[in-house]
Amino acid sequence: MSARRAAVIGAGTIGLGWAGIFAGHGWDVAVFDPRDGLDAALDDAAAEAAGALTAAGREVSTQQVRERLAVAGSLEEAAEGAEHVQESGPEDLEWKRRTFAQLEAATGPGTVLATSSSFITSSEISRDNLEQGRMLVGHPFNPVLVLPLVEVVGGSNTHPETVEAAVETYRAVGKHPVVVGAEVQGFIGNRLQFVLLAEALHLVEQGVATPEEIDEVVRTSLGPRWAALGPLRASSMGGARGMTGLFELLSPELEKLQPGLPDLATQIRTTGVVDAAYGDNQPTPAEVARRLRGALSDD
Repeated sequence: MSARRAAVIGAGTIGLGWAGIFAGHGWDVAVFDPRDGLDAALDDAAAEAAGALTAAGREVSTQQVRERLAVAGSLEEAAEGAEHVQESGPEDLEWKRRTFAQLEAATGPGTVLATSSSFITSSEISRDNLEQGRMLVGHPFNPVLVLPLVEVVGGSNTHPETVEAAVETYRAVGKHPVVVGAEVQGFIGNRLQFVLLAEALHLVEQGVATPEEIDEVVRTSLGPRWAALGPLRASSMGGARGMTGLFELLSPELEKLQPGLPDLATQIRTTGVVDAAYGDNQPTPAEVARRLRGALSDD
């Protein structure tokens, strides 16, 4: 049985990570980037991927990864015969539009065309393309070789079967795809993290805390708690009446903290959605403690 084939367009940190992941899971990968020293970069990427995958429980050697990585002389050569193309070039809308126009012309109807874009949506990129149904966002988090998430975000004209194919592909290479239900810039992860980062920078600017103190607070509390449970589930476990009770109890103080956000009444209505999602399906205290110890194990 022949190996599955992927193309990676762009060999920066993210692109090289994708190349290593695909090759480390037995895919043949053609990589295109006009940069100098691409062969040497793939040597390093193979070693890094082999180390990360082996540490995660998938035994694979540097040689096994490297022999599946090939340098392509052009975008068209890289895309030839690929069932999945992962573009990881610059976060530049016009560049992505040109690149996806070329990819559309160079590939057949069965090829999924994915971008690793962090903020730009598929609909923006594919605006002028004839085959928008094959295009979507497959946004990973750095380091790609370690963090499992891929946000899968279809555009307004993306075919459902394209989303299904992308999800299958990402699972086949050990990733954890989450399909985002609507197109918004920044998707889920970046929208969450940049709100937190904005407040962290505000606290530094106001002299409330140093950068080191803020990192220490997150690293020893919110970080492991969210890693173990997620922010919404953790808050829904905050009392007998779940997240709704927590917000109602703290409402006078929350109104002072959250200027510019949806009004508190709207937020409390939405907390009911969260509590209904989890209901009584909560981990036991012993399970929570086990998860937290795992999240804190390298502290």
